[in-house]
Amino acid sequence: MIKNPCLGSVIIVPVVVTHTIITTEHYQFLFSTIPLSITSFIYHNEIIVGNNIRNIDMVLAILSYMHHIIYFLLYSHQKQFINIIMLPGLIYIIERIVQPFGVDIVCNYLHAMVHFALIPCVYLNTMIIY
Repeated sequence: MIKNPCLGSVIIVPVVVTHTIITTEHYQFLFSTIPLSITSFIYHNEIIVGNNIRNIDMVLAILSYMHHIIYFLLYSHQKQFINIIMLPGLIYIIERIVQPFGVDIVCNYLHAMVHFALIPCVYLNTMIIY
C-alpha cells in the first residue's frame, strides 16, 4: 500500500487537466491551474517545508475550486451535473472530519481522491456542458 498517494496525484492530475484545458481551448482555467499545480507539487513533495507553502497551496486550491464552481454556475446549461462539480469539496470535508482520528493513511488517500476528483470537474467545465 502506498503511504502517500498524493505524490503521484500531484503529477498525474495537472498533466491530464492541463491537456484537457489546452485541447478544448478554455485557457482561462490555466490562470488557476498552473499556480496550483506548482504549489501542490512543491508542498506534497516537501521541496519547501513550512506553513507558508501549505497556506499558499490552500488559498490557490480554494480560488481554483471557486473558479470552477462559479464558471459552472454562470455558463452551464446542464445544472444536474452540480454534484460532480461539488465532489472535490465534499471529499475534502470528509477528509477533514476523519483527520482528528489519526488515520493518516486514510486522510492521504482521501486527499489524493480530492486531486483526482478535479479531473471530471475540469472535464465538465471544458467539454460537455455547453
